[in-house]
Amino acid sequence: MSDTFIYHDCMAYEFTKYKDTGALHWKEMKSRSVFVFNAHQDARYRVALEALGDLTGKTVVDLGAGDGALTSLLARKAGRVIAVDNEAKGLELAQKIFEEEKLQAEFVLGRVEKVPLADAMCDAVVSCDVIEHLDDYAAHVAEIARILKPGGIAVVTTPYRICETPAPFHTHEFFPSELRDLAVPHFTSVVVHETHHMFWNAFYNYRPRTLRGIHLGRILVNIMTLWLGVNPFLKDSSTRKKRDYYTQLTMRAVK
Repeated sequence: MSDTFIYHDCMAYEFTKYKDTGALHWKEMKSRSVFVFNAHQDARYRVALEALGDLTGKTVVDLGAGDGALTSLLARKAGRVIAVDNEAKGLELAQKIFEEEKLQAEFVLGRVEKVPLADAMCDAVVSCDVIEHLDDYAAHVAEIARILKPGGIAVVTTPYRICETPAPFHTHEFFPSELRDLAVPHFTSVVVHETHHMFWNAFYNYRPRTLRGIHLGRILVNIMTLWLGVNPFLKDSSTRKKRDYYTQLTMRAVK
């Protein structure tokens, strides 16, 4: 593992969440507390890893790696892992935790719309809930294809476009067809599937009017996931019924 970051041209805009909350993704991934664990995130990571398939001996790039929570899961499966993000604080947190966990990865500070890596240098790329934050999301998809070897796999996750107005800090959200259309010019095979059923998404964010400080829905779903081993967010659209709606997209594309 490198002891210092590789610095490249970075975006001027910077999130402050890592300065404000620290390694939040790690905390929500590792905690066994029903008050802290994040079942929504857990399902997103599981779906992404399943879509990537067997990573043994392969080179994987995690674009928009943040504090490295997902990167750590990749590091336990792949031969070589490279984490790219435009925020130094997130990568600093990631590197510190990787050292504590005795995990190996390379950390690169750079833009995910202009990735500072060579052409055709990796076997797989994952971009987990990153594309919705970008102005130039088409460039991001093109860059994913550029750094992939022929036959390489790209996995992109992002929220489903439910409303006309994107959520805070999102520049654009996608319909399945929009995401597919972005990828088709660059890949030989593109499949987009839906997860995170709308009912469970709404329930997860439910707080009773009389107990506004208690995230009752989140606690109950976390109990299902941690204690019963059933994460309801993993239900996907493969058995969709008439009024089933989903809130998360996962695209798997082969170059």
